[in-house]
Amino acid sequence: MPEKDLTAVSGMIKENKDFANFLRNPLLKATERKAVMTEILKKMGVSNLTENTFLCLADNRRLKNTDSVLKAFAKIMAAVRGEVNCEVVTAKPLDGAAQKELKTALEGFLQKGQVLHMQIKTDPGIIGGMVVSIGDKYLDMSMKTKINAYTGLIKMPV
Repeated sequence: MPEKDLTAVSGMIKENKDFANFLRNPLLKATERKAVMTEILKKMGVSNLTENTFLCLADNRRLKNTDSVLKAFAKIMAAVRGEVNCEVVTAKPLDGAAQKELKTALEGFLQKGQVLHMQIKTDPGIIGGMVVSIGDKYLDMSMKTKINAYTGLIKMPV
């Protein structure tokens, strides 16, 4: 499936509430869904493979899963391109120098040819430290987790 076709369908779902509601509507018959999807996809000019995929979803009453299909495909394509998503949560916003240093350190975990896409969020609830999720790895170095662990140890009966 051409990625641009799926990006166009994803954009249409975000922009057109009627289309998004149509995909989730359980009351329509499969034949109605298929006819409407055929018309929409023809107007969009998508490839035969993309059209067949969505018609198969319509036949099997799975158009409601379109968002999941699009997200899964985007994730697969990112992996094919060597993109690695990374989410970092800190208690306070990081300045430019700290962000650059963190990105350099995290890029050390990547294999040759991979590209890091880092997203930084703040959550004062973690008190201090950071929580890093890179690819399928998760590292919690927050003060909140450490405090909870020590509190649990203190409360354990002797």
